[in-house]
Amino acid sequence: NERVITIGALATHATIVRHPLIRRWVPLLSEAAGQIGGGVQVQNRGTIGGAVSAANPAYDLPACLVALDAVCVMTGAQGTRRVPAASYFIGPGRTARRPEELLMAFEVAPQATHSGSAYVKLRFTDGGYNIAGAACVLTVAVDGICAKAALALSGVAEVPLRLRSVEAVLTGARITDDTLAGLAAAAFSSVNAPISDVMADGDYRRAMAGAMALQAVERASARALSGAEP
Repeated sequence: NERVITIGALATHATIVRHPLIRRWVPLLSEAAGQIGGGVQVQNRGTIGGAVSAANPAYDLPACLVALDAVCVMTGAQGTRRVPAASYFIGPGRTARRPEELLMAFEVAPQATHSGSAYVKLRFTDGGYNIAGAACVLTVAVDGICAKAALALSGVAEVPLRLRSVEAVLTGARITDDTLAGLAAAAFSSVNAPISDVMADGDYRRAMAGAMALQAVERASARALSGAEP
């Protein structure tokens, strides 16, 4: 409907990339889904529900759903239950879904006017896991003042990390070089417990998280002001 876009859990990555309704009203998901590695096979067979249920910190779509304030819809013997995406992820491979429940869909508000979004990430190879990524949605008035900001990181913590402190700095401010100058450092400081694995250690992920956050905010701001989306 006009207030909520409902995306079924079995929607494939390819569908999310190409569907005109999602591209128009939830472009952040389309952009992120298009960056999922693994080739045509993964794009055509992998689903948004599978990516979310896996709760893999390196996956892209969970952070986007958190930045979008999406709601995860689950159904079980006790009826239907809705959980905000920010509360759905508990840890690597762990979610708020109960054993008797099925993840059915995701509810997302359509992107507001004068808004822009962006998802950027660092990875070593096309099919490689995400080292650090950032999902951003900004609403920017015609005078350049940021009315609303949402920013979430992927790949750096055990769950998608919402950068509330950075959002507070952006909201009410004009998006200028001075505003952006300290953004990477603020994002860096917000990552308190970065994960380390064979792909990258925690210090590297934290540093790259700041760089990805800066790029995402710059792109989202430019798109909000120009009215263009990927």
